[in-house]
Amino acid sequence: MYIPSEAVYYEIVNSIPLFEYAGKLRVLPVSPTTFYAFLKAILMSYEGQKIEKQAQEIIRAFRALQSDYQKLDGSLSVLARHITNAYNATASVMTNFTTLGHRLTTSLPGKQEEDDQLKIEE
Repeated sequence: MYIPSEAVYYEIVNSIPLFEYAGKLRVLPVSPTTFYAFLKAILMSYEGQKIEKQAQEIIRAFRALQSDYQKLDGSLSVLARHITNAYNATASVMTNFTTLGHRLTTSLPGKQEEDDQLKIEE
């Protein structure tokens, strides 16, 4: 309750039975000096509630990001294993191909030897 006189306000505040009676009725007396502070406290309370709601939304967004990160991490692990397996398979095929080529070149006569044999036979 706004009391426009500082003197009357101090009389009410200093009168313990009157101040307690106002408290029982859920009335808070304010003077011109304390009115601004009271309104500022209410405003800060509302701003605190807005900040708390925004903080909760940010936390929810980070939890969603965390879940997406974990899914992506699992997918990347599978992909890395597939790439490693493909690399190992490619290396094995290349080794076998090189071995086969070496066997072919050592066991079959070369082009020059074939030409020499054809000349001898003629």
